[in-house]
Amino acid sequence: MTLWDGVFRSGHWARWPAEEVVRSVSRLAAAIGRPLDVLEVGCGPGAQLWYLEHEGHHAVGLDLSAIGLTHARSRLSEEGCARRVVRADGAWLPFRSGVFDLVLDVEAFAHNHEDLAPRLWTEAARVLRPGGHLLSFGFTAATTGRTTGSDTGIRTVTGITVGPLAGYGEVSLVDKGVVQALAKGSGLKVVDAQLRSRTTGPEHWYVEEQVTLAQLVPE
Repeated sequence: MTLWDGVFRSGHWARWPAEEVVRSVSRLAAAIGRPLDVLEVGCGPGAQLWYLEHEGHHAVGLDLSAIGLTHARSRLSEEGCARRVVRADGAWLPFRSGVFDLVLDVEAFAHNHEDLAPRLWTEAARVLRPGGHLLSFGFTAATTGRTTGSDTGIRTVTGITVGPLAGYGEVSLVDKGVVQALAKGSGLKVVDAQLRSRTTGPEHWYVEEQVTLAQLVPE
């Protein structure tokens, strides 16, 4: 059983889509004038997929956790939604190039070592249509608990013991400069980069995320 199988088996996961996903999907669909073809990398139990299908978009979810995907299929089935999910690695996407309007990374790339980040971003860019977008959520170093873990890279930490990232294995932290470099290296252009913050739990742990919208600009 993987770490994420254990997380999803515990039942502690988000039931509702991220607010910025709702906003971005609405804006992009209005600009294109049709439903979107969307891939979510690291879909887990399917909160974003549930929302996308209810809004009439064509959503595909990908995850390495068999238990997460089982939950996703169950929820989508209960809601009468299409169950398009696949067990695969975000670093080696099993899709043809240029088939999606939007790739979602809701804190999934963050749970990989920084050395894998260029591959994850490049693969996301590969499957986008010209003009398509990647929406990526990554944790910053301001998030509670960063100093309780052990560094395994310049910006990668493992074994965090305090805060919202405790128990989630390896975490690679980002900032605006990091995502700008990752986007450029994968052939994408950052069109919006904002910080999003919140507190969580009875301890009021602080969570800060770099939310990045990058576009595959047609040549």
